[in-house]
Amino acid sequence: MEGQSQLYTVASVIGVIVIFAMAACFAILFAVYANQKIKNLRGGLDDENLGKDLDRMMGRYLDRSFNKYRRRASHARDAVDEPEFSGPDSKVEDGLYTLSLKDCQRGSTFLVRLGNVLYAIFIVACLAFAAFGIYMNTTDQPIFINNTSYIVIQTGSMEEANPDNEYLLENDLDDQIKQYSLIGIEHTDFDKVELYDVIAFHDSDGNIIVHRVVGIHDDDGERTLQTRGDSNNASMDDEMAIAKKDFIGTYDGYQNYGLGITVTYLRSTLGIIALCGFGLFLLAYSITDGLIDKAYQERIGGIAKEWDYKK
Repeated sequence: MEGQSQLYTVASVIGVIVIFAMAACFAILFAVYANQKIKNLRGGLDDENLGKDLDRMMGRYLDRSFNKYRRRASHARDAVDEPEFSGPDSKVEDGLYTLSLKDCQRGSTFLVRLGNVLYAIFIVACLAFAAFGIYMNTTDQPIFINNTSYIVIQTGSMEEANPDNEYLLENDLDDQIKQYSLIGIEHTDFDKVELYDVIAFHDSDGNIIVHRVVGIHDDDGERTLQTRGDSNNASMDDEMAIAKKDFIGTYDGYQNYGLGITVTYLRSTLGIIALCGFGLFLLAYSITDGLIDKAYQERIGGIAKEWDYKK
């Protein structure tokens, strides 16, 4: 089991290195694309498309202005007091193209900020989950919250009630645990464990086992427990005499299959690689997109002022 854990660790490290290398390649490609796009914008090669964007902004701006005028006019008491509508030929301080651009920018500010926040959340979440997966994969330790540990059941030894275990039916013990479920283990007193409680303990190899207590013994004044998986028809050698030093806690009844699958995926090599790759991809895309948008806004703002001046 130790060799398998080392293999997982090596595979995770290699996978992360490969992902960082791929992310670096994507970052270079994004940088080359952004550099060319910015050159085109600043050099005026995209001015035709930017002009079409300005015309569309102008059309929307005038439509909104006219609609506001109609609403004010409909509520006016005296026709003489109706507000005058500023048309395309009207002289205004900033110019209609500049006004329409600023109006569009004001309308998109909230969406841009929201998008940046979501980008940041996704990036941080991906990298945080990847770090969590690496930690879980290398330490193989349960998740601790207050006085409770949360672990994922990796086998099906507690998933079904074996007919040979008659005590399950006799005592209505129907709290079986589905494989890959995340469960809660409460840190309780070893001496207070009762018959048929489900407990967690370390076996001789240090692995965490979650089985049901089927016997309580007194070995030369020392209390020991015997456990068995509900799906098994016999106890294993490591669970014939569980001592206090190997005891972790008692199952508190909480189990969540969806979270268990999620944690299992996050701690897998594939999950770590996928999260690292996705997070770094978003980071590279967000940076390059921000640089392109900055150059776009500078160029289209200059065109708007130039057109206003000419008219």
